[in-house]
Amino acid sequence: MREFLSEIPSDMEWQKDMKFLYHFEAARLLLMRRALIDAGINADTPVQFLDFGYLHGLVPEFLHRFFPKSFFTICDRPASSIFRDKDYQKAIASRPYLRLLPCDLADADKLDGQFDVIVLGEIVEHLDPTFAAKVFKSLRERIKPKGVILITTQNAASFYACVKLLTGVSPNVPPVPDAQMGYGHIYVWTPQVLSMTLESFGWKPRTTYFYHGREAEMFSRSWHTWGSFRHQCFAKTAQLVAGAVPRFRGFFVTTAIANDRKN
Repeated sequence: MREFLSEIPSDMEWQKDMKFLYHFEAARLLLMRRALIDAGINADTPVQFLDFGYLHGLVPEFLHRFFPKSFFTICDRPASSIFRDKDYQKAIASRPYLRLLPCDLADADKLDGQFDVIVLGEIVEHLDPTFAAKVFKSLRERIKPKGVILITTQNAASFYACVKLLTGVSPNVPPVPDAQMGYGHIYVWTPQVLSMTLESFGWKPRTTYFYHGREAEMFSRSWHTWGSFRHQCFAKTAQLVAGAVPRFRGFFVTTAIANDRKN
C-alpha cells in the first residue's frame, strides 16, 4: 500500500500512516471484497464499477486486484485538488483499469450507461441525509438489473461513537465545506436507518458486515502512547466490547441489490 501511495499529493500524507492503513484501509478493503463475493461477483466476472471519490486510489486499485476483469468509472468533485495536480493526474491516467471524471454526486443522473456495482466508500457520512436519499434514488437509474450498491461508513450505533456522544464529543462536525472532502462527517448513519432508506428508494438490503476501524487503530496506539487513564480505559474497553459484539464495531460495510420494481 505504501508503495502505491508514494504518488499521492503532499496534502494527503496522512493516508500513509501504517496503523491507519492496517487497521482501517486494509480491513475495509478485505471486507468489501467479501461483500462483493457474497453478492455473486467473482474474479472471472467482467464488472463495470461506478465509484465516487478517488482520493488515494486504494479502493479501485485493490478491488481491481481482487477482480481483475473489472473496470472503474470514478467520479470526484470537480473542485477536488486532485484535478489541479498534474503529476497525480499523470499517475492516475497511467492506470488502464479506470477513468476519472470531474462529476459531483448531484450530477450522477447525467452519467451515461449502467453499471454492475456502485461504490460509495466513506461518502454518505459527508452528505446531508436528505441529499443522500436523493442520491440513492438517482443511482438506482444507473444500475443494471440485480446490480449491487456497496456502502462503507462509520457506525453511529458503535460503542466508540456512543461513548463519545455521551461524553460530549459528537461524531458529527460543523457543516463547513472543505476543499478536498466537501463537508466533514455531518451525518453518521446507523445500519438500520441506512437500510430502511435504501429500501425506500428501490434497493433491497442484503447484508451488513461490521469491522474494527479507527477504534482498533486507537487501541493499537494506546500501547505506545499512554495518554490519560481515562483514554486508556476507553481504548481498551472499546476494543473489548466491539470484539465481542460485532454490531458495536466502529464501521460497517453494507450491500443492497436493485429491486425489480423501482420505487
